[in-house]
Amino acid sequence: MAGVIRQGSAPLPDATVVATGLYPPPNGALRLTDSTGTGADGRYVLVLTAVNVADTVLAVTISVRPPAGTGLATRDTANLPLRISHVLPPRDTAHVDVVY
Repeated sequence: MAGVIRQGSAPLPDATVVATGLYPPPNGALRLTDSTGTGADGRYVLVLTAVNVADTVLAVTISVRPPAGTGLATRDTANLPLRISHVLPPRDTAHVDVVY
């Protein structure tokens, strides 16, 4: 999963981006999660990894926490489809941009 976090048209560096999905969908016991910070260009890359699970599509929640001092609130986006696959590298990547 990759994307860009922006404030208006400007990149938002140093934001924390967290993605979480439950396997098997919709309410499984295995939590897949990853987090990262955005670079100076607002870009981020997240990788959700699981071993020995069947291919599926997860409903993923993305949470963006802006850096302190920006005055921006945390923003959550839920139920984004993300394909979990045994094929490496994955055939596709979810691209998610968030704009404040």
